[in-house]
Amino acid sequence: MSSVSASTPCCEPHVLPEALSILLVGEGNLSFAYALVRRLSRSGAFRRATQGAAAGARGSVAEVVATTFDSEAELATKYPESATFRAYFSAKQRVPARYFGSVNATSLSSSLASAHVDITKQPFHLVVFNNPHIGFEDLYRQRSLLSHFFSSAAELQKDGPALCQPQEVVVALCDEQAQRWDLLGCAARNGYLCVAAQPLLPADYPGYTNRRHQSDAAFPFRRMAQYWFVQPSPELQTTLWELRREIATWERVRRQHAEKQQPCSFSCASWLQVADALLTAPPSSTTASVVKAEPPPSESRSDNDDFSLNYDSRYATLPMPLLHPTLVADVLPALLFSRSAAVLPPAQDFFTPYLPSAAWVSLYRAQRGAEERRSTVATATNQGAAVPPHLDAAQLGRPLNTKEAKKLERYLTGYGAAMKAKAIQQKAQASVAHNTGSWLCTACTVPRTFETELDLQQHQSSKHSGAVQLAPTLYARVHEQIEAPAVPASPDALETALETMSLQDRDNCGYCSVCGLRYKTPAAYEEHLLYLSPLPGDVETCLTCDLCVPPKQFTDRRGLEQHRSSKHLSA
Repeated sequence: MSSVSASTPCCEPHVLPEALSILLVGEGNLSFAYALVRRLSRSGAFRRATQGAAAGARGSVAEVVATTFDSEAELATKYPESATFRAYFSAKQRVPARYFGSVNATSLSSSLASAHVDITKQPFHLVVFNNPHIGFEDLYRQRSLLSHFFSSAAELQKDGPALCQPQEVVVALCDEQAQRWDLLGCAARNGYLCVAAQPLLPADYPGYTNRRHQSDAAFPFRRMAQYWFVQPSPELQTTLWELRREIATWERVRRQHAEKQQPCSFSCASWLQVADALLTAPPSSTTASVVKAEPPPSESRSDNDDFSLNYDSRYATLPMPLLHPTLVADVLPALLFSRSAAVLPPAQDFFTPYLPSAAWVSLYRAQRGAEERRSTVATATNQGAAVPPHLDAAQLGRPLNTKEAKKLERYLTGYGAAMKAKAIQQKAQASVAHNTGSWLCTACTVPRTFETELDLQQHQSSKHSGAVQLAPTLYARVHEQIEAPAVPASPDALETALETMSLQDRDNCGYCSVCGLRYKTPAAYEEHLLYLSPLPGDVETCLTCDLCVPPKQFTDRRGLEQHRSSKHLSA
């Protein structure tokens, strides 16, 4: 696709591309692709693919390209339910969906070319990678996977056709993974800056089931979030500097909460460091022209609606504040289409996985305004009791309906009020324990912190219990292969990542400029490339390590490979 002239509608800063092309990588059983196509089909932001761009036609056309690391044959064997999803893609014509197997997320250009996708003509406005994982627990291997994925996405953008709007890369991670795996640093080394984050709620994607690549087992999590990234082009500098000013405001508010010992689930300090490293000199105030939108008025919204997502001690610290899905749905229509009431039916769903650049600042201003109003109302009404999950609008991802609101009111004035003092006391104890580091596991190679004492006890029971000392983990092995690595969770990790963005090889064939890591030997460097791909799936029902005496059996290949790496391979 060639560049579109500035006079065409799709080049306006507040609308979607005329034809939005979405690439999904690492899809597993295709359930997310299925759920996404269903949402796109029902969204007012998109029209039927068979409907031309005639005068007055509202919305864009969306196309989904779903890919898996498994081959087509492996997909059918490992995930029988995928046949139903593929049949749905064939039957639905409003949102065309294609599937390709054997596509590696760390080599997208070559993998798609092997699948006979002409990447020089096929544009991808959105590249989505949900829950990337190498198949076993290791911080440095996860960091390498993320880094090489961003490098692959950048290469795909370079090889593909020119786009009017910036290409956006979306990564979904759970709980504290974004911080532990150095998500911002992995993106920054490849020229990407995070512009938005939003919870990925199962209720928003009916039919989506998270599965492990090796065992097809679901993995537990408390909160899953998607992070949007772009490469700061000259055309985006003004918008991104306006976003930086907004995020700096969030960080000031966070520090004020911290001084008052109030819980907070985000920190923007790392994000601001990345922004300062990637952005050029700030534009003058006379040239700034960012589309701004205050939270839209709505009769269905009130100050009692709970859109709070970012001031909660129940969740791990995030590298970016989260946007509430309901507020996103409120703000986007005014930016996507005409503000005429005749064009924007109030009940219409304007879901879009692509966030126009004009929306980035507006969304965070709307979120901050909603949380400030909610905080004021909560303080005035003194309703600070712990709320059960099924009555918590923040966890549900939507405002409470009338029946739920009445239940919440009864809870706060009855049983909930009786439990309020206990909940406040437990929260205070948790804050003190966390600040003093008493819930710190010092037995781990890299000490890990836990939000509650119970979490620490469960971790120690599963990882460090027993009279026999555990064998070195694969992480310990990788740690010995790297020269002076920065711990991903340490305060200086980001500074090291930013420094290595311009670090040269210095005649050391063991340095990986993509990961920002220097390996001690060429063999260690080659090994880290090997583990960028997921481990093979299980074929046998029982796997055996013949090197052990007596032979040791494993129920999945992931456990067998970890055992071999830590027990039988020399460092």
